[in-house]
Amino acid sequence: MIYFFDAGGNMAHCVPQRIYQGSAEGNKLLLVAPFAASASLLAAFTLPDGTSTERYPMQFMGGIAGVYDGEGSGMNGWQLDLPRCAAAQYGTVTVQFYRLSGEDTLATFAARFTVERGVAEVLPAAPSAEVYSSLLSALAQVKAGMQNGDCAARALRGWSEGQTYGAGDTVFYFDEDGGVKLLRSKTAENDAPPYTDGALDGTNWQEIPLAFGGGGGDSSLASAVAEVETAVSGLETEVSGFTSSLSEVETAVSGLETEVSGFTSSLSEVETAVSGLETEVSGFTSSLSEVETAVSGLETAMTGVQSAVAEAESAVEGEAQLREAADQALMALIDDIEDGTTTVAKAAQAETAASAQTAVSAQTAQTAVSAQTATSAQTAQTATTASSATKATQDALGNDISSTYLKKAEKPAPHYEHNVTVRAGDGGVITLRYIDTSADALADAEDLLAVLDAGGFSVSAGPSLLPAGGYVVVSAGSAEVLYPVVGVGKYGNRTDAVGFYYFRTDTSVGRAGYQMLALGSVTAFTDAVRAVG
Repeated sequence: MIYFFDAGGNMAHCVPQRIYQGSAEGNKLLLVAPFAASASLLAAFTLPDGTSTERYPMQFMGGIAGVYDGEGSGMNGWQLDLPRCAAAQYGTVTVQFYRLSGEDTLATFAARFTVERGVAEVLPAAPSAEVYSSLLSALAQVKAGMQNGDCAARALRGWSEGQTYGAGDTVFYFDEDGGVKLLRSKTAENDAPPYTDGALDGTNWQEIPLAFGGGGGDSSLASAVAEVETAVSGLETEVSGFTSSLSEVETAVSGLETEVSGFTSSLSEVETAVSGLETEVSGFTSSLSEVETAVSGLETAMTGVQSAVAEAESAVEGEAQLREAADQALMALIDDIEDGTTTVAKAAQAETAASAQTAVSAQTAQTAVSAQTATSAQTAQTATTASSATKATQDALGNDISSTYLKKAEKPAPHYEHNVTVRAGDGGVITLRYIDTSADALADAEDLLAVLDAGGFSVSAGPSLLPAGGYVVVSAGSAEVLYPVVGVGKYGNRTDAVGFYYFRTDTSVGRAGYQMLALGSVTAFTDAVRAVG
């Protein structure tokens, strides 16, 4: 298993390996981190049963070429053969690494790996005290034999400066001429050189003669040669094993470098993907903001449209109602004219004036009772008979009474006026005046205020809400026309303005149709009414 850590002891990546119960130093733990090469690394384990092991030292492998952390620091490697105890039980095993330096100790993240279930080891029964004593005695003998020069492992080897030899150790020595000499150490802890200036150190070393031919020397030489061959064979075996181990190490390092390279590539791909994702999220956030802005603008526009539609519908409904009320008021005024209620209408009822159709003026014909032969109603004041008289259909000026409204001159002086001057479409000046011709202008004005308090003019409320004796005079230049007021209410969308509603059908002054005379603010109108009072 390979674990990658940063300088703070946080695990960045892990290359797992399957581990089975019963393994004993058959698996390796590799740690790669930007720790100093002089640091010591230890590893401790917590087994599935909850027990913890001692800390095991890890072997330094050296630097990992071409691999760096996020800050550009080089990466070093350490390895450890997984201890037997770590794989003795199946289940989850926790491993934690410790970095020891001359100043502090750093504990890393506690990683976990799983030991897969296997066949549990069956240990032999505990030996008795006598067996322990026998084992200790045998080990002591083995140790003594290892220190004896007769031991095959120590029997023959090349002399090396700096090495210490025991009594009986045999070495071969190459002299200056290239010859080979066999030497045997005579003393223990022998570190003296065999020769000094070509002279043998007889105190510590003994030469073994090399004899050829018959005699005992041949046996000694053969024995010595056999020992040399055995030693050389053993040395070759050790060298071969070392070469194999070195090859395995190189293979492991090569695999580690490949895995690290793959990890670096994967990490680069992840960073690229994250960068792309951040770009997409940023674009999505910008688009979402634009959509929200557009939706907000659309909602504002829809609110304005709905408000405008509501106002338009209200205005259309109000206009229709006021047109109907104006028609009712107009018909009422015509009825008053025909019934003789107004001053001018009385002149139209000269029923006893037979020739009143040609009368120039009928203002003095109010007392005429007989006018069969009268050509001018002005002299018919004493007429007493009018059996063949017919009702006049024209006023004194020859105007058709049924289609002509009252003239200003025919009305008595007003008790209350309110003037408003506006600009006409052609650049002229139009003066609008409200005139109250009733006997009690103040009472009528108070009636108007009551209408305002009730919410303004409403057709459904009926004629009882119409102001009594109120007219609107429209004048432009010398032309003046009177129109009856059909209602009073708020002016436009302003809550502080009041106005009179009236309706005209002709276009002699201004435009025809439903109109409203603005009287200013409600407060100003109220103060004006009280001033009249």
